Amino acid sequence: MIEDNYIQTNSSGYVIDSSTSAIINIDNSKYQKILENRKRNKEMAAMNERVGRLENDISEIKELLIKALNGKSHG
Repeated sequence: MIEDNYIQTNSSGYVIDSSTSAIINIDNSKYQKILENRKRNKEMAAMNERVGRLENDISEIKELLIKALNGKSHG
């Protein structure tokens, strides 16, 4: 049941507060899904950043190995 000052919208789970004209999500399950998606997106961004750093580190190690091997073959 929605409060008296809420106006039903065409979108399920959302109402408009008649005193402030604010759109309010009254569906807690949708809100929880939004929070979970935000958390998952944040975790994915952190993971992508970590993978990027690891790729850079591996490239640097590879370059150092190549330099070391080239130095030994010439010396």
